[in-house]
Amino acid sequence: MDRPRLISSGIVLLATLDLLSALSVNGFGAPGAAAPAASGSSPGQLLLVRHGESQWNRERRFTGWVDVPLTEQGEWDAASTAQVLLEEYPRSIDVTYTSTLQRCTATSRIILDALRAAGCGEIPCTERWRLNERHYGALTGQNKMEAVATMDRAELQKIRLTFDGLPAPMGPDHPHNTRSDPKFAAGSTGSAGDEPLPLDAVPLTESLADCYRRVEPLWREELAPLVASGANVLVVGHANCLRALIKCVQGVDDAELPTLAVPNTIPLVYSFAIGGGDADVDEPRGEGWQFAEPKGGRALAPLVPETSDELCYIPPLRANYLGTECKEFEEIDTNHSGEIDAEELKAANICSDDDECQTLIDEADTNATGKIDFKEYVAWERRRDLQKWFEQERKRQEPLPGKSGSKMGSGLGPGSIP
Repeated sequence: MDRPRLISSGIVLLATLDLLSALSVNGFGAPGAAAPAASGSSPGQLLLVRHGESQWNRERRFTGWVDVPLTEQGEWDAASTAQVLLEEYPRSIDVTYTSTLQRCTATSRIILDALRAAGCGEIPCTERWRLNERHYGALTGQNKMEAVATMDRAELQKIRLTFDGLPAPMGPDHPHNTRSDPKFAAGSTGSAGDEPLPLDAVPLTESLADCYRRVEPLWREELAPLVASGANVLVVGHANCLRALIKCVQGVDDAELPTLAVPNTIPLVYSFAIGGGDADVDEPRGEGWQFAEPKGGRALAPLVPETSDELCYIPPLRANYLGTECKEFEEIDTNHSGEIDAEELKAANICSDDDECQTLIDEADTNATGKIDFKEYVAWERRRDLQKWFEQERKRQEPLPGKSGSKMGSGLGPGSIP
């Protein structure tokens, strides 16, 4: 599919024949969202999608509750998610939940606009502040690489890579002080139907454990009951709120949770059984984990992954990724650890010697673990694809021998994306 251009409203125009014809291929979402099934039916599915690339993702800055926009690449990524859903997800999506921050609301809007354009009808979307990103306190706005150079490395690793690691709180003079943000200062997020958020409850820092405690009531009181009733629920969120939600769903161990790979805009699909029956369900994992007991009664448990050439899983997650990236990663990750090391890159002929392989690891490894997780792999591959595309465009638009002038820029002006 050709990369789409932006229209003045900032929404990606998805009018390519590929996108619209995908509906007729698999019959996704007959017009009009399906109503949740009756209480005696099978559970629905939970689809998790991280927002498209934001400006601060690109700049590798700690973002938290700062309301930064998507990049053009992020808008394209969101459009690609809609394409993947149309091609690979055979069910109707009944309802969407998202955070109150624009990088999520814009991603949701792009996806839902595309599905509606393809004939899937109106899918309701609900904003909840409980799905906002983890608050990074005083680190907010800092470049992650600069933080590595200026902070004690062990302390920074504890903040980023442990369940209880807590950044220093944001002070009143912080340039991005959340309690001074008009979006939160009035005691409400401004989202229709969202619960009030008193000013003194607006966080000034959070650990991943705090983020989990914030997300868990939403899972228990709203999301789990919907899934248990048979509804297919799409959640468009942030990396850490989705990690917290994953802990609610499958009980990932606290030590594993901070490093779970949650790539931008790659759908992750959970299937469920009703807990307590004879279904083949995942064993509880992690301290304090239990079958979800949603408001209304029916306990949910994630199904054990099926062995299938069509479904792709990356440990320790019990959900399958849609799209091609998971299969590509799985082929390189020969020991199925969920991370790629230099030896695996070399074995896959991605690099030819130890120095080149280590250079690629250093380029992709934003968590400084010495390996590439799935999230890092996807971001790295997308950057490489973008660089290749720009190089092809540069060569294509170079003047022919003997001709003067250049066509550079004729198709790549402001407001368009490659």
